Amino acid sequence: MILHGTSAPQSERDVLTGLYELALQNPHRARELCRKLTPDMFLDAEAADAFQLVRDVVSVNDMPTEADITRHGLWKDCRDLVVDVVSTARANLCAYSLGAERFAQQIRSEYGKRLAKDRATDLAKLVDDGSSPAEVAAAAKGVAEAASAMETDTRPITLTDAIHEYLLMEAAPTVPTQFAQFDRMSGGLPVGGLTVIAAPPSVGKSALAMQLMLGALE
Repeated sequence: MILHGTSAPQSERDVLTGLYELALQNPHRARELCRKLTPDMFLDAEAADAFQLVRDVVSVNDMPTEADITRHGLWKDCRDLVVDVVSTARANLCAYSLGAERFAQQIRSEYGKRLAKDRATDLAKLVDDGSSPAEVAAAAKGVAEAASAMETDTRPITLTDAIHEYLLMEAAPTVPTQFAQFDRMSGGLPVGGLTVIAAPPSVGKSALAMQLMLGALE
C-alpha cells in the first residue's frame, strides 16, 4: 500500500518496514539491526531520515511507542513514508520483521556496489587527467578495498534461514495492555498466542481479562 507515492526504492521500504515493526515489538533486535546500517546507505533522502528516526528512538527508549516516533524531530520530514511503512507493518505482522536482516543485507550489498562503482569512476578520471602515480595507486587501492567489502550472498533463502530468522524474534510479538505490572511480567498479550489467567473463583479474573483486552485494543 503506497499512500503518498514516495520515491524510496522497494528494498529501502522493506528494511524500514521491518525496522519500525521491530521498534514497537522487539526494540532490542531493532537496535542490533540499526548497528548494521547507516543513513548514507540509503539512496532516498526521506528513507535516510526515516531510518535515522527509528535509530534514535530505539537508542533512547527501551519500549518505544508510536507517540515517541511522532514526537521525534525528523517526523515531519519523513511523515508520509513512516505512515506508509508502519501501516504495512501492521497489515503484515512478522512478515517484514522476520526478514529484516535479509533486507538489511540487501541494502548493504547495494551500497557496497555503488561505493565500488563510484571509486572506479574516480580512478578512471584520475587516469584520464594524467594524475600522479601515487594518486592513481591510492585510488586503485580504494577500488580494491570497496570491491573486497562487497556483500555477494545471493544464494536462495532456505527453510533453515526462515527458522533462524524466526528464532531471532526471541519471543512472540506482543501488544502492551497499558497495565504496567502485567506488561512487565509478560510483555503484553502475545500475537497469535494465548494468555491463561488462573486464580480461585470470584476474585476478578473475568474483569481483569476484559480490562487487559480493552487496553490492548486501545
